[in-house]
Amino acid sequence: MAVWQGTVPNTGGPTSGLTAVVANAYYVNLRMAPQVRNNVITALASGTTVQLLGRKTAGTWAKVQLANLTTGWMSATYLSSSVPIATLPVTN
Repeated sequence: MAVWQGTVPNTGGPTSGLTAVVANAYYVNLRMAPQVRNNVITALASGTTVQLLGRKTAGTWAKVQLANLTTGWMSATYLSSSVPIATLPVTN
């Protein structure tokens, strides 16, 4: 019996277990939407670990979840992750 060794396309499902650490700044704003002009939810200190939920099409913004289950958007520039942001599912 042959074993399939292809890859499954990214369907936009959950990214459970994928994390990143806030880096390259003392604090980074977590926003309600992926735009600099959008409302700030909170500021995340350097070294804060977040769960990665998805990204905008260009991969410049990442949707993340905090340990307290707060979700929001932050610039991907300030994330140090073991997986490229471009591999996350595109989400709203």
